[in-house]
Amino acid sequence: MQIEIKNILYVKSELKYVEIHTVKKKYVLRYSLAELLEIMPNDHFIQVHRSYIVNKNVVDHIGINYLLINGHEIPYSSQRKEELLKAFNFL
Repeated sequence: MQIEIKNILYVKSELKYVEIHTVKKKYVLRYSLAELLEIMPNDHFIQVHRSYIVNKNVVDHIGINYLLINGHEIPYSSQRKEELLKAFNFL
């Protein structure tokens, strides 16, 4: 199965599985978030929480403690806030 990078909105970790959310569909794969992050291009994706990776190119809004992507609120952790702000050139 191949999913185009541009179609991935975010990835959510669920125990030993990851949910890859696209505009049209959700895919469930048996990967850890760390394993998936290693094979995803880091110029497009960033880990924003222990359970979430997001596609930087589809973020609609950055809130106080969440990102808005296609109507979905994705939390980001305070430990990753600085890295997140650097990725979006706010620092």
